[in-house]
Amino acid sequence: MITCSPTAAHPGNSVITGFRIMKSWGHGNMKEESDAYKERLMAWEPGADGFSHDDLIVAVGIQCSKKRFTVKDVLQWLGCPVKSGGDLSGGQLVYFYSHDFWGAPMFYVTDGLVTDFGVVSINKPNAKRVDPNTGSETLFNILDEMEPFNEAAFK
Repeated sequence: MITCSPTAAHPGNSVITGFRIMKSWGHGNMKEESDAYKERLMAWEPGADGFSHDDLIVAVGIQCSKKRFTVKDVLQWLGCPVKSGGDLSGGQLVYFYSHDFWGAPMFYVTDGLVTDFGVVSINKPNAKRVDPNTGSETLFNILDEMEPFNEAAFK
């Protein structure tokens, strides 16, 4: 059993504007090294040795859209996320890389499955909210509206 914080946030009707990690795996001389890293992550299976926690986050992320991992499995492999929004029917789980201070990996949850993965900015606006009455847009950081992980909401 994983024990985490007692509350969850519901970010409401927000559009995430962060980029997806699959958009660019390297350019120029780093492309071959980047391709090898991607292949290694795509070959990852639960229980495999030789992967750092950061590697596991990316491996689960790039595989989740094809394999549709359960939230329960992701929590077992990665531990408790730092923040979350929503619940098991629809929400987000946010982790932090050990070395990155600008982007946070975020997993999207739908009907108990992790269905997508992206990276959102930590320190600047990464989402927008549209006022249905005026049509005006407000930029904000969705991480500010999330709370510590609520295990009960994702069971």
